[in-house]
Amino acid sequence: MPGVMMYPDAKHKNSLRVGENYQEKIKRVIFEQFGYVIDYYKTKREQYEIGESRQGFEIKYDSQIMKYGHLSIEIAEKSRIDIPFWTDSGIFREDNTKWYVQGDDNTAWIFGKVDLIKYYNDNKPKIYESFGTVRKFYLDIDVADKLAKKIIKL
Repeated sequence: MPGVMMYPDAKHKNSLRVGENYQEKIKRVIFEQFGYVIDYYKTKREQYEIGESRQGFEIKYDSQIMKYGHLSIEIAEKSRIDIPFWTDSGIFREDNTKWYVQGDDNTAWIFGKVDLIKYYNDNKPKIYESFGTVRKFYLDIDVADKLAKKIIKL
């Protein structure tokens, strides 16, 4: 999955599994609630060259939302800390993504990708780094509630 933070092997594999399970949960809920089918690309090459899904959905699991009261919106990444240059990712990745879904075990927010980019450009939020490989900004839950096209209770 593009955009996944780098972890030591065991933790990284678990993180990937959690993210994949979350994608499947969101896929099922979106179908049940809206009748919309999400067809994920299976190969890394397709995900890198085209996007995460044929329908333009990017789905991110964010386990810390309730703990901190905000969503963590990714904007850039690099595969290793010693690489000097950042690559656009998350909402700034140039791919077919139209819908950015982010949530935890209880709630998922569905944003238009362009709405998140506009929010970023208009508000210039502070940028944070995680692990030296991910850049992001925080979106408070009350702002997410207003900005989201749909909010799904899981």
